[in-house]
Amino acid sequence: MQPTPTNQISRLQSRTALSVKDTAKFIVIAIAGREQVVAFPATIQHNAMLAQVQKSHGNVQAISAGFFLGDVETLWAGGESVTLELKSRPQDTELVRDFLNNPEPQFNFIAGGVQ
Repeated sequence: MQPTPTNQISRLQSRTALSVKDTAKFIVIAIAGREQVVAFPATIQHNAMLAQVQKSHGNVQAISAGFFLGDVETLWAGGESVTLELKSRPQDTELVRDFLNNPEPQFNFIAGGVQ
């Protein structure tokens, strides 16, 4: 059975500040005039997650994508998405760090914050 955002999300728990011990994926999207991090388990394809977000929230635009690991102090973010043909950007590290400091944003799939 192929992992889906729904069945992967239910396995993950919320914390005050997130720490990711296994590599996770992210997409930076443009929605409502601002950039927002979408974080999700590495077992889900970037394009599948973007499709899920677009299904729920309209035609949001993907800006960048990649992987991250660690916590707010030891964060690494980088790489690229082959399925979206997008690379990460240097500023994505700070966007992901801000995301980890605020575990209840709209698209916090790691902490179960799905709307």
